[in-house]
Amino acid sequence: MTMITDAPRIARDLVYATHSGTRMVLDVFQPSGSGTTRPAIIMIHGGRWKRLDKLQYQGEATSLAMSGYVVFLINYRVEGQPSFPALLDNVKSAMRWAAENAMTFGADPDRIAMFGGSAGGHLSALSAVLSRVEPGLPKVRVAVSWSGFYDLIAAYEETAANPRGAEPRGALENAFDGTPATCRDRYIQLSPITHVRADSPPLFIGISSDEVAPLGQAQRMIARMRELNVPCEIQVIEGDLHNRELGPLVWTQTLDFLRRYL
Repeated sequence: MTMITDAPRIARDLVYATHSGTRMVLDVFQPSGSGTTRPAIIMIHGGRWKRLDKLQYQGEATSLAMSGYVVFLINYRVEGQPSFPALLDNVKSAMRWAAENAMTFGADPDRIAMFGGSAGGHLSALSAVLSRVEPGLPKVRVAVSWSGFYDLIAAYEETAANPRGAEPRGALENAFDGTPATCRDRYIQLSPITHVRADSPPLFIGISSDEVAPLGQAQRMIARMRELNVPCEIQVIEGDLHNRELGPLVWTQTLDFLRRYL
């Protein structure tokens, strides 16, 4: 896939679902030119499952579109509701909408990737593995997760050794409405590692050695996938870079992985 020099065409704030009276929207970044059906990427921003919006990833979405992908950059937050299951329902709705409308934007509905960072990395990995388990979801070909969370109980426990541990523990408690002691089943069911199986899609993980997303739980995810012979790769950057901070350092590897499996 060759780099496109012209800026992508962008369709902004398209409604993909209405949840509890809230219009959920996404932007579509479409490579310039026509006549070619391109692979699609559903991109999910970070923000502790509670903050920020799709503006966070405008630059990355533009770069991906200029690399030849049709990018569906989604908002997922539902105001005034617990984070889960609302956020995951948002992502699933966006996946279905993107598959149903892919051809309108020159995308192939059978070549869909998930891509996210931090909280969005968790949602990317989770929705990807669930796409091979839950009926009605488009099958994801490959997933990318920067600074994501894969084993929520292990992530919660591993933060105890990190000076910044209060930050991710608070985010996890807030997003999942409790601790592993009070809602263990929720932590298990919303952990991507729980749903990995032999036909799970390939996963690329970018993470740094000492950031708020614990490295150990990412390594556990990779180990589990390798046990089942699922293609996967982890790039560990030294330091405490998180999400978009480490993005430029794993960008080339990210694109290589996407090209390989999408």
